[in-house]
Amino acid sequence: MQPQNPGPGQTPGQQPQPGYPVQPGNQPVPYGAVPPLNTPGPQPLPTYPAPNNADPSAYEFIVNPSHTSAKKIPLSGIPKPLILVIIILVVLTLGFAAFAAIRGSGNKNVAEYFSIVQQQAEIQRLSQIAWTQQTVSSDTKADALTTRMTVSTDSAQLTAFLAEGGVKFDEKKIALGQDVLANKTLDAAITTGTFDSAFNKILIEKLTKYQQSLQTTYQNISSQTGKQILSASYDHTTLLIKQAKQDSPAAD
Repeated sequence: MQPQNPGPGQTPGQQPQPGYPVQPGNQPVPYGAVPPLNTPGPQPLPTYPAPNNADPSAYEFIVNPSHTSAKKIPLSGIPKPLILVIIILVVLTLGFAAFAAIRGSGNKNVAEYFSIVQQQAEIQRLSQIAWTQQTVSSDTKADALTTRMTVSTDSAQLTAFLAEGGVKFDEKKIALGQDVLANKTLDAAITTGTFDSAFNKILIEKLTKYQQSLQTTYQNISSQTGKQILSASYDHTTLLIKQAKQDSPAAD
């Protein structure tokens, strides 16, 4: 038996090793090495005809990802009454959301708001009593008039804000905040001729307590509009207290 001639890449006496065959004209591949695969490059995706009665542009987002423009929803098939109902529902939803935001801020602190409105009404009532008195000083009349007009304006702004949120107070319940002791004190002061000093003392006490309520409620509410109204009322009250103290008979 004649020895076989060594194949390409083999030395004499070496047994042929299993591996990849060597094609003519190619370089030999060492044993154990993986020859490069002669695979074809990427092929284009096959195209298929669109189904019957289908719009080919409907599949544009698949074959052409760069085409991202959304198709408009046709409204021609929707009845006009239905479109009108949808619009009304949207408007009502948005309006209810705004209403709930205002009402929520009001109802959360409704007791504090009521206390402020009640104090405003009482300060106006006492100021009106002083304004109608004939035997009082001009300073007392000026303080009474300025206080009544200022507090009345602040009260109107606050109640209008609360009304927007659906919060309204009964006038009879507001009137329950009248100070009976203050009434007796002023009645006695009219008899003794000391109305100026009596009213001045009561006015400063009422305004100071009212200002404290404004500050407390301001800290407890979240509505920016409510805060602005209370802040303005607080500043106005500061001026009223300052003026009342300057006009106090005890300061003379």
